[in-house]
Amino acid sequence: MGTDEVNKEEVAVIQAITTEELQEKLEDNDWIVVDTRINDAYIGWALEGVARGGHIRGAVDFSANWIRMEVEGQDNLLQDVLKTKGITSDNNVVLYDANGEDVSIVAEYLVQQGIENIYRYDVKEWAMDVELPMESYPNHHLVVPASWISELIENGNNGKSYKIFEVSWGDVSEDYLNGHIPGSVHINTDDIEECSIWNRLSDSELEEFAKNYGITVDATVVLYGSDSTPVFRVATILKYMGMEDVRVLNGGFVAWENGGY
Repeated sequence: MGTDEVNKEEVAVIQAITTEELQEKLEDNDWIVVDTRINDAYIGWALEGVARGGHIRGAVDFSANWIRMEVEGQDNLLQDVLKTKGITSDNNVVLYDANGEDVSIVAEYLVQQGIENIYRYDVKEWAMDVELPMESYPNHHLVVPASWISELIENGNNGKSYKIFEVSWGDVSEDYLNGHIPGSVHINTDDIEECSIWNRLSDSELEEFAKNYGITVDATVVLYGSDSTPVFRVATILKYMGMEDVRVLNGGFVAWENGGY
């Protein structure tokens, strides 16, 4: 029998924990509660049929998506996250999700790291009881999941104006040419700032920039890119210019692809 088969058997017998038991463990330092869902749900979005957005108060995040995505140095990155979050073999670990899949992926990974005392929980049960505390990040609505953008496109923003932009420095990026969100247009950061200290352009130049891209103060503007720094620079300048509804795709185009869009 291969190692993967052994791990899958171990993961399959992970014990479930009840809401009452979980409440008791939240203040116990020997227990750690881990949100394995997509990060958008952790910061505040109500996704996958969960009645309330956000995470169980006191829970840390370790998303199954971090394991699904293959990036350079992934194992070292994940090891660092485990340490940062305090997820160790010394603790009893409660993993929760809403789809029944994320917990299994994270549990299998933790078993491979020698973490054995693992329990599973369905966060939908917690979210249905409004008396149980959940936390969201302030202004999380400014950083949106891919599903939110998909719905925006599908319903045409309910008839209101909207624009979607891929943001990076320079002419149309290779990332954009290789694939982009339908209807999105490339923004070159040179259009909003100037070298060599990268100050924003003058108000009159920014006004011209907005006109060139068809951006109005009442439009919903969605920004994304492979590098979040230029994306948030453009978002900040648009807010400075008075744009009322500026959103950034959490996770960039990778999040869009991983969502199956």
